[in-house]
Amino acid sequence: DLKRTTYDFGLMRVDALLDQRNFQRTGLSFGTVLFTLASLVLGVACLNYANLATARAAGRAREIGVRKALGAKPRQVAAQSLVEAGLLTATALVTAVAVFSLSGPVIEDLLRVNLAPTLFDGFGVWIFLAAVVVGVTFVAGFYPAIVLARVRPASAIASSDVRVGSKFFSTVLVGTQFAAASALLLAVLIVALQNAAVRRSGLGITEDPLLVIENPRRVTKVEPATLRAELTRLPQVKGVTEVASVPWEMTMVSAYRGSLDPTSAARPVIMRNVGEDFFGVFDIRLVAGRLLGGDHAEDLPPPPAPPPANAGAAGGGSSGRGAPGSGTASSGAPGAGAAGNGGSAGGAPGAATPASPATPPRVINVVVDLQFAELFFGSAAEAVGKTVYPPANSDNPTQVPSGRVIVGVVDNRSFNYMNFGDNAIGGVQYLLQPALDYTVARVDRANVEGTVARLDALWRELAPNVPLTRRFLDDVFNQSFEYYLRLNRLFALLAIMAFTISSTGLFGMATLVAARRRREIGVRKTFGASTAQVVQLLLAGFSKPVVIANIVVWPAAFFGARAYLEQFFEPAPLNALPFVASLAVTLAIAWFAVGGQTWRAARRAPAAVLRRE
Repeated sequence: DLKRTTYDFGLMRVDALLDQRNFQRTGLSFGTVLFTLASLVLGVACLNYANLATARAAGRAREIGVRKALGAKPRQVAAQSLVEAGLLTATALVTAVAVFSLSGPVIEDLLRVNLAPTLFDGFGVWIFLAAVVVGVTFVAGFYPAIVLARVRPASAIASSDVRVGSKFFSTVLVGTQFAAASALLLAVLIVALQNAAVRRSGLGITEDPLLVIENPRRVTKVEPATLRAELTRLPQVKGVTEVASVPWEMTMVSAYRGSLDPTSAARPVIMRNVGEDFFGVFDIRLVAGRLLGGDHAEDLPPPPAPPPANAGAAGGGSSGRGAPGSGTASSGAPGAGAAGNGGSAGGAPGAATPASPATPPRVINVVVDLQFAELFFGSAAEAVGKTVYPPANSDNPTQVPSGRVIVGVVDNRSFNYMNFGDNAIGGVQYLLQPALDYTVARVDRANVEGTVARLDALWRELAPNVPLTRRFLDDVFNQSFEYYLRLNRLFALLAIMAFTISSTGLFGMATLVAARRRREIGVRKTFGASTAQVVQLLLAGFSKPVVIANIVVWPAAFFGARAYLEQFFEPAPLNALPFVASLAVTLAIAWFAVGGQTWRAARRAPAAVLRRE
């Protein structure tokens, strides 16, 4: 009785509401995760600048030596280096703001929000950007400034090939930035593999397209049985069924036990109210037992008994609510009938007045998926004929819950890609219900356009005053999964940026190392080393920090990937493929970055090198 229901309303700021959004159950908001990834890329850029500036310092050694001989102090040399770093950082910031402003459509496509009108509104963002310039200048320019300040005038003036900076520290810088880039690449690969797994489970689940028709009979005045009969007459329609909620858009979850013992473990289970021939329309294979409906009229729950005048709101269950890919745990199973355990969801009948404890509990026939059967009973064959129990009625806790007798087991098909809460979903339970609000028609793929046109004409005859709302199930999935696709593209963009920056830093290291080993290369070639041998030697030296960086980041990446995949109902297998692919890609990029420098260094004539020493 809605008149006796009390509703409480509260107010919350929009920014506080956005901060409450738990990104992939990490406890972080989407903005925080994005800021962390951007900071990681910026850190890679700082390391890259430190490497390039150090490599460039080798060419400025004589200039610094002359300035020091004329009276310049080390702190003045260091200050000049920091000022140069600050100017470059400020120029980069201005360029980034300009590029960001011009790439508004791309950013809006990635984030589904237009940041241009509000991002630079107010002084707060400019203070933050000024702080970023100062921080980046210090982090990126500190090491090159120290290196230049420590140049000895006598050595620098005597030879332009003076050694500057620490070889070990430069190698560490390259390894660190490639570790960050490798971590981002692994994230991209694993997210892509999981997206592919979800696409396989969500797109093209049947050979023929499935058309979802919204038919709330309270509004359309069209009975689902009438719509089913009319659709069945169309030769292009291969099957018709009903569902209580559109797959991929809403999920009902309830905790079930394998016995009446209240201390036994309760596992969250997805609840789906379906109509006749659901499994045939959705092409879900029977594994054991039988399907619902057909000649088994007992599979349909009896109509609910009318509640007494003072009963208040009937039923102890609650309906599930969910955004795409999410769900809300329910205290009762939907459509439980006279036992009073179920709430209504998507057109399922409500619960009746709770019976007395002396009333024997009524059993309801259900079909479960293979995951449900294996989790509760070990196998599909063992599950057939067994009974599971929903939570007790909150209005009458002493009442024995009505059991769910498993009459069949089908293949896994969750129509949901994310798990809920802290516990993994324990499978899916299907309950047969009449007169549901969504009709699903399986359309012959040979003439989809013609079938849709005939369906539109049929609807105008059945409900001329109500517009038809219809969608293909693949479109429903794409709309629900769009968020994760945007996430994948964002990861890919950040990974490309990190790799580009890291490759540039490796190019700077190649320039520095090639200059340092010039005399060694000349001596080796004098004693008979070929150009190919010298190139192989230098590439091996450049590859070591990249390989070590990948190996160091693998353990953390493995545990992070496993935690990410565990959030999905059907996780992609975690094997060595993404890790080997990350190593191969980073090595290929490293070799591409240093190939030109090593080739030029190896081809120099020994006499041209040694006569300068």
